Amino acid sequence: MVPGICKIKIGSPERSQENTVSSAFYVVDSIEFFTKPRYKSKVFLHQKYVVEKLTSDEIAKLCFSSRPTISKYLKLHGIPIRRAEERLALNKGQLALGEKRYKGTVQKNWAEIKIVEQIFDLRSQGYSYRQVAAWLDAKGIKPKNKCSPWQATTVMKIAKRTQSKNQDQDKL
Repeated sequence: MVPGICKIKIGSPERSQENTVSSAFYVVDSIEFFTKPRYKSKVFLHQKYVVEKLTSDEIAKLCFSSRPTISKYLKLHGIPIRRAEERLALNKGQLALGEKRYKGTVQKNWAEIKIVEQIFDLRSQGYSYRQVAAWLDAKGIKPKNKCSPWQATTVMKIAKRTQSKNQDQDKL
């Protein structure tokens, strides 16, 4: 038997009306099992780490493994580990409202950008930060962490961060 292939035999006697002799028919089904974990494949690791720019933690989650195991096989296959500056550039930490992580890069989240625009509209109409937070909760709009209600300080930080970004872009 070939390693990684499972053969199942099912026998069923068939009786004919003219003939009382029974003969057995065997149905053979083969199922291929992957015996080699994906993280041991150089091609897989290169694709995920170099091309898609996933972190070793993200690859470990995909493979149901640990980060040190992924690092070990990256080194074993000669895939260069990212320097600290590169890791920091890819791993931004907590993302701001209006940002999402996609295949190792930070991109704009247009649904959240609309929320930021609503915050600015309400602030320009004279709403306080607390009133804006209450309005967002009343509309059922969830904050980035999705488990707590909006806080006035959260709204204030979003408004100030976005305002400073806009001022920096105006200078350019």
